[in-house]
Amino acid sequence: MSLDFASILPYAPLLFQATLMTIFLAITSQVIGTVCGFLLALARMSPLKILSVPAFLYIWIARGTPPLIHLFLIYFGLPTIGITLEPLPAAIIAFSITSAAYNAEVLRAGLQAIQPGQIEAARAVGMSYPTILWHIILPQAVQVVTPPYMSNFISHVKSTSLASVVTVRELLLTTTFIYSNTFRALEALIVAGAIYLFLTSFLAIGQLALEHYVAFDKRPPSRRRLRRLGFGGATDFAPATDAPALLAEKPDSGRRVLDIVGLEKRFGTVNALSGVSLTVQEGEVVCVLGPSGSGKSTLLRCINMLERPDAGQIGIHSRGAGFDLAFGPAAPAVSGRELARLRSHVGMVFQHFNLWPHKLAIENVTEGLIRVRHVAGREAGLLAAELLARVGLGAKMMTFPNHLSGGQRQRVAIARALAMRPDVMLFDEPTSALDPELVGEVLQVLEDVAASGMTMLVATHEMGFARRVADRIVFMDGGQIVEIASAADFFERPQHERSIRFLEAVLK
Repeated sequence: MSLDFASILPYAPLLFQATLMTIFLAITSQVIGTVCGFLLALARMSPLKILSVPAFLYIWIARGTPPLIHLFLIYFGLPTIGITLEPLPAAIIAFSITSAAYNAEVLRAGLQAIQPGQIEAARAVGMSYPTILWHIILPQAVQVVTPPYMSNFISHVKSTSLASVVTVRELLLTTTFIYSNTFRALEALIVAGAIYLFLTSFLAIGQLALEHYVAFDKRPPSRRRLRRLGFGGATDFAPATDAPALLAEKPDSGRRVLDIVGLEKRFGTVNALSGVSLTVQEGEVVCVLGPSGSGKSTLLRCINMLERPDAGQIGIHSRGAGFDLAFGPAAPAVSGRELARLRSHVGMVFQHFNLWPHKLAIENVTEGLIRVRHVAGREAGLLAAELLARVGLGAKMMTFPNHLSGGQRQRVAIARALAMRPDVMLFDEPTSALDPELVGEVLQVLEDVAASGMTMLVATHEMGFARRVADRIVFMDGGQIVEIASAADFFERPQHERSIRFLEAVLK
């Protein structure tokens, strides 16, 4: 039997209209399903059971039942309770139900793939959660979800053929009509299959293009993102030869910047901090020493409110604003906006850098200035370029973090924190994640920052650095402050037995 496609040609206008209907049905339900799926993903990730449990149940039921059942329930079931829909709206709703469930899990995987440290770094410069979600999480999540999302979309296009059962004149129903009139079923189905293949191939090509577009670290930065910072190209800016001032004002050594009183923090049954009290004056460099698990990092994270204390008080005495926060069962609640304002006055440099990989080195530095301080793009770009030059990375400002060494990444992180002009800088073991030969370059930057008069709290295992730079040493063990002394007294005349044993162990 020979194939006779000529008999199908008179129906070409019908096939064209049916193809447009298939495209409309697929795109509309996918868009609705994506928006609803994103909201479901956020609800699924929420710590609130009132949100996460219903979201989980919806996804479980919608993914576990065939789309055809959804279609029948919407089109034939709703009229039993007095709600009647036309075939096309019914089909869109039914397919959106299925799409939302599958997209929710794809999007949730993308959102959860972002390292928590990157979110903490954004919080540390004072970004609000919507800003973090839009500028830090979603751009990276898109790269993760593109292949599975587009695969779902391709499958979704083919699933729209089920709309034929409720008489929506999409491609499959029109094909059935054609071969019922021409008795050329094979030819009609081959043509319909070719149209579906064309549509899905177009999506597959779009997927490849999108994957290339979101592969941010595999191609040079676009002129658009450089112009946003006031640069017309990657090499048209020469940083100033004079290093920029790290402090907005000359430090006043008699002014208190940080007051901590009776700070408590528990993780389950473990007391990470027990009655910690400390005062730090402006321009002072305090090194926090102690064995692993002594509470050094927890103390710094509580100061910047990345961990919420269970009890006690924290006072940040900024020249521009003051923050006195109390914690405990009877303490008043602190709003997210107030916490973001506090964090913008307290710089934080993390052990594992926590740079944003989808942003250039200079963008890592400017992001907080633009999003939190609302500094104009060109002004932020000039300041960031000068700070990167100061830490020895003027030639690397248009480089993505994945193309930098560990020491270079940490220096970018230091520049990012300094750019916010904080009242106090917190360094959480900034050299512990580095190769030994890279430690020196980061310590030199820290010494430069200390020499500028910046108020600093540094949790570190680098005894030589602490001895050279620190004004005071705070020694911690078991979540408590065991001893506070000048650097000379601590290293030469420690008073507490635990301090003596620690120094004997680390200096032998």
